[in-house]
Amino acid sequence: MLAQMAKKKKKCTFCHKRKVVSAFNKDATRTDGISNKCKDCIHEYQKGHFVNHHRTIHGFLTMTYNNMKKRVEGRNSEYPHLWAGKPIMPKEAFMEWSKNHPTFLSLFKRWAMADYDKKLSPSINRINSDKGYVFENVEWVTMSQNCSLAGTARSFNTRRAVYELLGEKNG
Repeated sequence: MLAQMAKKKKKCTFCHKRKVVSAFNKDATRTDGISNKCKDCIHEYQKGHFVNHHRTIHGFLTMTYNNMKKRVEGRNSEYPHLWAGKPIMPKEAFMEWSKNHPTFLSLFKRWAMADYDKKLSPSINRINSDKGYVFENVEWVTMSQNCSLAGTARSFNTRRAVYELLGEKNG
């Protein structure tokens, strides 16, 4: 049975090439249970969509806000305890604030000029991890800076936990 499936081929409706069934995703909504576009074509489409949409200011901010919202809703996160249930500003207010924020605009321009280097992409940082995505608690930094800040916080929290276990004050 598996040998027959490995030999079975299907034509991609996007690139029109005949490929083995394993080159396609499963799709329960289709009668044959297999996507009509191959994995390679889906990947190329998604990559192009990111380039064309998420590299505009509006597209980038929409993606950023949607990611923030998923975090506070406890979805799509390895560490829901860090964000879930925290407050978040309204989307329209976030968009307006960001589009007029000099630091964001400068970071976005620098990111574009650096050919969209991920380390330089604008990233929203919560200044106080115990608070949510509210205006008085967020700032724009680079992705590299935000990762560094997160590492510093983890390191600090680990040291604090060790001190607490030892019954010592955190100096």
